[in-house]
Amino acid sequence: MASDLAPQSERFHAPGPNSQGVTRQFDASAHGTTGPVDVSYPPFVSQQFTGFFTALAEFNVTQAQDLGNGRNQGISWSASSVDPAHQTRATSDTAYSKPATQSGWARTSAFVERFCSDRSIRHTWCAVAPIAASRPNLVVLTSAQAIGIVWAALPANASANATQTATGVSFVVGGGGQTFTASASGEVVLSAGSIQSPQILELSGVGDPAVLGPLGIDTVVNLPGVGANLQDHPAVVNVYKLKPGFQSLDTLTGAALVAAVADYSTGQGILTQALSTLAYVPGRTLLSSADQRAAIRLMAQPAASLPRVQQVAMAAFYAAGAPMLEFLPINVYFGSSSPEPNTSYISLATCLQHSFSRGTVHVTSADPLIPPAIDPNCKAAKRPLDRDWSGTNLIFFFLCRSCPSGRHVLSPKGRRVHAPRYSAAGLGRLHRLRGRAGAGRADRFTVCRLGSRIRSHRVPSRRKPLSPRARARPLDFVRQG
Repeated sequence: MASDLAPQSERFHAPGPNSQGVTRQFDASAHGTTGPVDVSYPPFVSQQFTGFFTALAEFNVTQAQDLGNGRNQGISWSASSVDPAHQTRATSDTAYSKPATQSGWARTSAFVERFCSDRSIRHTWCAVAPIAASRPNLVVLTSAQAIGIVWAALPANASANATQTATGVSFVVGGGGQTFTASASGEVVLSAGSIQSPQILELSGVGDPAVLGPLGIDTVVNLPGVGANLQDHPAVVNVYKLKPGFQSLDTLTGAALVAAVADYSTGQGILTQALSTLAYVPGRTLLSSADQRAAIRLMAQPAASLPRVQQVAMAAFYAAGAPMLEFLPINVYFGSSSPEPNTSYISLATCLQHSFSRGTVHVTSADPLIPPAIDPNCKAAKRPLDRDWSGTNLIFFFLCRSCPSGRHVLSPKGRRVHAPRYSAAGLGRLHRLRGRAGAGRADRFTVCRLGSRIRSHRVPSRRKPLSPRARARPLDFVRQG
């Protein structure tokens, strides 16, 4: 568990005072206090973040004590990897590389002299991070890109299935030019992430011959699974205007920016904020019993791109009540269009935690500097459950916007961007949720984009209100007619 590993790397700081006076719970047993990575809570909490927190609670989202203890269902004030003494981010560089001695610099300088004979490259591109003296076998070379694995030569009579041995890695610095080789005396570890690891493998001849052959790449190891089974973390962002008096990063210009920087110099103010309000919600919190049964049926549909063992495991996650959706507010305009000047926004992000879609990452050229083609396959018609989950996310934020806490901070003339094209099924779910919040008859209603596109459907209402408080709650984003 994360709690078993945290003491080795974490230097946890208990939450102190904050600008909104909220009480932030934590589980001390889930955190370490002697590691190099600072973890703390921001001193600035925006009013709209507290409104978001309360709005989710009003819709029966439970509060999680601490997202770091493995029991992360619900909403919580989350800690961040920030040094509270200076309000700067703690990274692998600040935690592990920077605490270095001069001997580390001397060692890496010798490495640069050996590998970078071109003086301009040596001083421009071969910047190296200082390395701790306790690791004489470690050198970090920045601005360098691995372009392929170096294989040991096979005997002339070797069979097609002979074992291949990696002996090193070839790389370039500064975006191209001379190619260098780092030879391994023990082993080569490929750790370039979910995007570039398959790229390097395919460039090195490891992958599906049907992908490699047309690009002129000889197949060294026939391994069709390389680049397949990509599971992405799709997100949808709704952007709303805030009412006057609610501050976001959008309005930090001129004198306001100067004042914010002055506050930051003392370890306070809006520039010390973080993505500190997170919620992880299971499907049963959002869906009716009928919708939950429909979701289970969709989970059972076979899909060629989804390995059966993963499909079964994910269905078990859902049945056990594991969080399927993540909600988080972002205190700035996070849309693709241009925001209005002198206007504060909040962006409400919804993220799918366990996508049933599986995509691919494949090279499109033998040129190692050309990025691979990435297809998350999230819009595949054969995975309607992912689309339904995303629609449920959006619908839930519509409902939160209508509750008292949402109406307190969001402008009545607020605009939402990136509107989805709702299906009849999605609107049916919205109406059922609306029924749980107080609808008592079948209405023709229109879901507004708060901007341009408007679509309407007639759907039946159902479900009784959750509570008297919910029954009295108007939904101001639904226009009846």
